[in-house]
Formats: sequence, structure tokens, C-alpha cells
Amino acid sequence: MQGIVFAVLAGIFVATQNIFNATIGTETSTWSTAMITQAVAGSGAFIIYLCKKDDHFSPIKDVKPLYLFGGSFGAVVVATSVIAVGFVGAAVSNATLLVAQLLVVICIEAFGVFDMKKQPIARKQVIGLVVMIAGALLITM
Repeated sequence: MQGIVFAVLAGIFVATQNIFNATIGTETSTWSTAMITQAVAGSGAFIIYLCKKDDHFSPIKDVKPLYLFGGSFGAVVVATSVIAVGFVGAAVSNATLLVAQLLVVICIEAFGVFDMKKQPIARKQVIGLVVMIAGALLITM
């Protein structure tokens, strides 16, 4: 249950972040927006890290270098979201983003990419993806 609560919170923050970023993007350039939001996010994460007493930074040496670049995807996410919201609006942008996320993660798990445990694609996953695509299409109408 706790995982679902955190996933819902993440969804709320992603949706809100896209709107905030698009608004910043109307005042600055797309990449300035990405830089600003990543700097603020990094600062916020650093403050939370300093406030948490049980968190340790030392295990980072055990992380494969490839995965350390994952955070840089955030800048691309911000930039592409700013552009997408400008063209199609927040609702269509977020719906499409969710469909793309689900499709990619199903493929990553199916092929066991990036050290993920390989899991066959379940029929219910395909049905869920089709329903989400239908929902995204309905939002665009």
C-alpha cells in the first residue's frame, strides 16, 4: 500500500511539475527552464539529504557508472515536457507521457534491460496499455 501512496504522490508532482515548467518556459528558453528546475531539484535533494540522519552517501562507489547518468535524463524530461505542453497542453502531454512510460517499462522488464529482472509480458499488461492508449486518445478529442 505504501508503494501505491508514493506512486500517487509522484504522479501528482509530475503533473504539477509539467505545468510549472511550461510556465517557466514561457518566460525563459526551454534549456534555461531545464537548467533552473534541475538546479532547484538538486538543491532540494541535497537539503533533504543533509536533514536525514540515516542516509549514507558511501555506497555510490558500488553503483555502475552508467546508472549515475540517469539523473541527467531529468533535464531532457523537463525540456521535452515544456515543448510538449506548449504544443498540445498539459493533459494530452501528461497522458502521452504516461503511455510512453508504461510501454518503455514493460519492454525493459520483458527483455531484462538495465539489470532489471526479466519478466514476461502479461496479458493484463497489454490490456492495461491498450486502455491507457484509448484514454489518451479520448483526452485529445
